[in-house]
Amino acid sequence: MNTAPAVAAAACLAFATCAAAFTQNVELEAGLSRSDPKALMQFPAKGYRDGAAGFFRDNNLQIVPGSERAWCQERDRGVLKPGCYVEWSYHQRGYNQRTPDGEPCGYLARWYRAPGAKTYAPTTGSPFADVIARSDMNALVLEETSSMPAKLRDVRRLDWCTTESVQR
Repeated sequence: MNTAPAVAAAACLAFATCAAAFTQNVELEAGLSRSDPKALMQFPAKGYRDGAAGFFRDNNLQIVPGSERAWCQERDRGVLKPGCYVEWSYHQRGYNQRTPDGEPCGYLARWYRAPGAKTYAPTTGSPFADVIARSDMNALVLEETSSMPAKLRDVRRLDWCTTESVQR
C-alpha cells in the first residue's frame, strides 16, 4: 500500500506552512504498479524507441507492485529540487516480490524530471535507474558478485528475493 504520500500530506496539514507540498501522480503510479509499457515509455533506455518498456520486455523485468512512487513539487524540500520524481523497485519476473518483513525485493530506481523538461533522467546516486538508461543488463547479473561494479555491491540481496516465487 502506498502510504508515503498520505503520511506526508498529514504532516503538512499539521503545519499550516505546507499548503501544496507535492502533487502525487496516481495515474503514473498505477501504470507502474502493473509494469504497463505506456508508463515505462516515459523513462529512457538507450537503443529503445519505447524506452524502459523495451528494456523491461527484452530482459523479462517487472516493477514490484506497491513499490512505485511518483510526485512533483514546486519548491526545494531538503535535498530535493523542484520537479517531478519517480521511484520503484524492479526485478526479473517470477521472483519473490517482497522479503518476509514486507520490503520490496529488487533494485531501486529513482528518476527526476526538472521543471519544463520533457524527459526523466536517473537521479544522482541511483545506479539501478542508470542501468536502465544505459540498457546495461550485464550490470544486474548477480550470480558472481565479485564481478559487479563496486557501486552496485551495496544492494541488499536476500535468498528470499532471488528464489523463484511459489505464490507465497
